[in-house]
Amino acid sequence: MRIRVVFGGSERRLDVEEGEPLALALRGAGIPLRMECGGTGACRTCSVRIGGASILYQGAVLRIPEGDTWSVCSCQTAVAEEGGTVEVPATSLSE
Repeated sequence: MRIRVVFGGSERRLDVEEGEPLALALRGAGIPLRMECGGTGACRTCSVRIGGASILYQGAVLRIPEGDTWSVCSCQTAVAEEGGTVEVPATSLSE
């Protein structure tokens, strides 16, 4: 599946596997994402904003309507279908 990722003033199209946590997909694409708790969702350092997408979160498929943006822990969230935009804020990028 293809999603749009915006981070650090740039934009990229990224292929992700269904059910793959966003944090792993972002890191696998070379985006320097913070994840201080190692992916347990405890620290929220990997928080991203996602909009216009269907996501898998805690076993449920949730639809984020066009025009809405939700803040989610990328280590606990996966993309359920193609489309949508993920914005990685500067606070979630490692140096």
